[in-house]
Amino acid sequence: MRKTFIAAAITIALASITDAKVFDLFNSQTIYWENDNFGIGRKSDRFYTNGVKVTMGLTPSEWPSLSARAQTFRIDFCKKTPLCSPNQPVESLSVVFGQNFYTPQDITIPTPQPNDRPWAGWLYTGLALAIVDAPQKVQNTFEVQLGILGPGAGAGATQTYIHKDLGFSNHIPAGWHNQLKNEPTLNVIYKHARRYGNNTRDIVPEGGVALGTVQT
Repeated sequence: MRKTFIAAAITIALASITDAKVFDLFNSQTIYWENDNFGIGRKSDRFYTNGVKVTMGLTPSEWPSLSARAQTFRIDFCKKTPLCSPNQPVESLSVVFGQNFYTPQDITIPTPQPNDRPWAGWLYTGLALAIVDAPQKVQNTFEVQLGILGPGAGAGATQTYIHKDLGFSNHIPAGWHNQLKNEPTLNVIYKHARRYGNNTRDIVPEGGVALGTVQT
């Protein structure tokens, strides 16, 4: 009953947003959900146990100032580096929202576990810029993320809901009061990807660099 109510509430909320034409500001929406239960073989909450990320592409005509700056950045970047494709690269801007959390292997122990990964939640938002050529063979992605690490990220409530209310696990987390304290976070990420193959079979190797406070 509770799940049905939640699904109905989400549907009504999305419908009201659509009626308000807020979605005109965005031209695409993508939701990523990663969870240890989706893996094959032995399941464990240890290390990285859950992550949700929502990416919403900005409609250029609705964000003229941001779009103009993105275009200028793309032109300068492609002129000064050999990382862009000569095949008519274009830029696209997106806003991102996400929440990750990390736990020790045994989440039922309420006391601190200094020899395992600490309890940590991370809530963030940011802006992403993708530069892609017309054949979609080369992509450069830049992303800036601002967020909070600690109780303010709400990870304890999220994991309890996933395990207890959604029935993902019989193990109810008991140690979130030991999590890392609140602190602001800043991440800057760059990724470069190239696609080899055709529309039937392809391979996409990628590499990049991330600078910021979250990994420390």
